[in-house]
Amino acid sequence: MKKLLIPVAIFTSFIFGIMSCDVIEDPLKDGGVVNPPSNDTVYRNVLIEDFTGHRCKNCPKASKAIEQITDLYGDRVVAIGIHSGPSEFTAPLPPDYPTDFRTADGDAIASFFGGVPAQPIGMVSRLDYTGTGISHFKLYNSWAGESAALIDQLAIAKIEATGTVSGSNLLTDATVTFIGDQNGTYKIAIYLVENDVVAPQLMPDDTRDANYVHHNVLRKAITQPMGDALASGAISDSASFDVNYTTALDASWNTSNLKVICLVIDDANQEVMQVISEDVQ
Repeated sequence: MKKLLIPVAIFTSFIFGIMSCDVIEDPLKDGGVVNPPSNDTVYRNVLIEDFTGHRCKNCPKASKAIEQITDLYGDRVVAIGIHSGPSEFTAPLPPDYPTDFRTADGDAIASFFGGVPAQPIGMVSRLDYTGTGISHFKLYNSWAGESAALIDQLAIAKIEATGTVSGSNLLTDATVTFIGDQNGTYKIAIYLVENDVVAPQLMPDDTRDANYVHHNVLRKAITQPMGDALASGAISDSASFDVNYTTALDASWNTSNLKVICLVIDDANQEVMQVISEDVQ
């Protein structure tokens, strides 16, 4: 696990900024101008990884921010709720907070990026990761602006994926087709999330909502948490790569609410270059 060194003054300012984020500004684009994908043009989708906790009183504000962004951009923005971070926010505390949403894969992702410094906080397509520092972690009231800056960019790859329940397993197939000549090292990561999980959540007014609906809860990494090798070197336009996985399903998961999240990652800086979400069938 990487050791995170933060000067006290900077860290204090950072935390104060989080705690003062009571009002969600509206940095969304005027009029919601979005270029929808067409048969001829593939635009870059955006991934928001929300590091959250059921005992984090301000985390519902981050969830609300995601709802505002997806209301504008639809499935062009893909969200994952990763329950990882300080144990006072994420660990179960029966009987009021009995559910343990934490996963080894979620903790592995958090650990790779230096550990979750505070909550609520997240990453937007894993921008600005340099291997040190915390600039890749973004406050929730900046996610809309970060998404808007990416949403009109052309994609370097198109992803097609399916997830199909077969008995007690999930069969996942994905095809990545590169757009234009590329040169680099790219990984593919696929995550399984469950939507609409009802469980208690601490709310901003310090009350407990016993019937809170948790969205896009990370259940498992189908690939390695930080992704599997996909392609490297000179990659020709229209070069296509297929992957498939078989994953054991947990009997406690509602298969009707499962989705597979598939992303292509630039291994040079861990930036997510394309992402899609597909309902499990």
